[in-house]
Amino acid sequence: MHLRHHFGRKAMAVLRLCPQLGALRHRFVECDSEELKSGHSSGTMADVAREIREHIGLKGGYHIIPKSREGLLKFQPKPNELPERTMVDSQTCAHIHFESDALMRERFVYGNCLLRMGRMMEELDLMAVWICHRHLLLPNLPKGVPLPYTFVTVSVDQAHFLVKKFRTDADVSLSGFVSWTGDCVMEVIAYVRQNGMLLAKAIFIIASRNATNSSPAPINPLKPANEVEDCFYQEALERRKRRASMPSSLAFKRQPTKEEEQIMYDVFTRTKGIEGATPTDMTTLPPDCRWMSKWHRSTFLHPFPEHRNESNTIFGGFIMRNAIEISYMTACLYSNNYPVIRYICDLTFIKAVPVDSYIKLTAYVVYTHENYIQLLTVVDAVCAKCFEESKCYTLQLTYSCNTKVPEILPISYSEALMYLMGRRYFHRFLDAEDREMEGSK
Repeated sequence: MHLRHHFGRKAMAVLRLCPQLGALRHRFVECDSEELKSGHSSGTMADVAREIREHIGLKGGYHIIPKSREGLLKFQPKPNELPERTMVDSQTCAHIHFESDALMRERFVYGNCLLRMGRMMEELDLMAVWICHRHLLLPNLPKGVPLPYTFVTVSVDQAHFLVKKFRTDADVSLSGFVSWTGDCVMEVIAYVRQNGMLLAKAIFIIASRNATNSSPAPINPLKPANEVEDCFYQEALERRKRRASMPSSLAFKRQPTKEEEQIMYDVFTRTKGIEGATPTDMTTLPPDCRWMSKWHRSTFLHPFPEHRNESNTIFGGFIMRNAIEISYMTACLYSNNYPVIRYICDLTFIKAVPVDSYIKLTAYVVYTHENYIQLLTVVDAVCAKCFEESKCYTLQLTYSCNTKVPEILPISYSEALMYLMGRRYFHRFLDAEDREMEGSK
């Protein structure tokens, strides 16, 4: 059954009165919220972090030799020992107090009074892990024994934001639930609300691993309890099919279509000038354009043990936050403005970052259209001993500005492939916008 059948006349009247909310129907709407709310509250996000540590038996402070969890492997259950769970079982909410806590508010704002979405995604990642903890039910686990599991964020399928609607002086509520499960993988939908309005949504893919993070671990199967949960479950199945048919790892290697080959040729002819290429001047930059080769920005980070997770590697949320913020700075410099993040997709975690590594973050402007900027951000781990670099994370981001931005143009074939990849991701963002506009009037 389509989601809008679960809305009453009052909800549809709100959509007619507020076209913007109607346009965001598919992103930010939930099926009947009364049926999905479990009534469970996890307190604040600080409480969530403490609960996770207690669940897995992680002691605070830094230890040169981390406590071994090999003794917990014997408590890992078999798949047939795990009962079915529903979405309500994992549903919970937690709060960030901006109104009453000035120091907390300070951690989340830019100098231009906009909220830092990188910091918000870091909190959402932590919330998604906690939701996985709540989904897991081990009937045979002895009382007092830590959870013999480790949860690893594999990717962020997509994330949407209404940055300018956020206020810096009102509390924020984070919530979510498990929307799909495989043998050892879960999809988690997480929301951010302020004053009752849904302003951000992210979909995480999280893998379940054993206590030592050395192999997959089985999880409770998910069984929708009613029509509303089945709506979310069917949508999750569609997303899973899309991910399987279009792996993000192959995005850059994808061969250009006939249409894209024509786009590449058009760019080639535009950058050769009226007289064509000459031996001394092979390229000519058209007016109000910039070369892609000149528009990437990099920075290095030195992570510390305070940024580690229970697996003694750098917390993915910390890396995610810094990757988003280097992309934001690059977009600001490119546009000479304060753009806002609108969309993230295919944030892929390739490998974990060891605690004793350095982190290199690079943001590339790969495509522009009118007032939109599409960026690719790459995160590399740099070995502190041999300085060898290895790719660990990639993510695609879409920003919007108040004014038109200069056009970015490739100067080589490899840059042209990046240009086409950015164009595909930008059109994926537009396609989502088009789908959300259908029926919203």
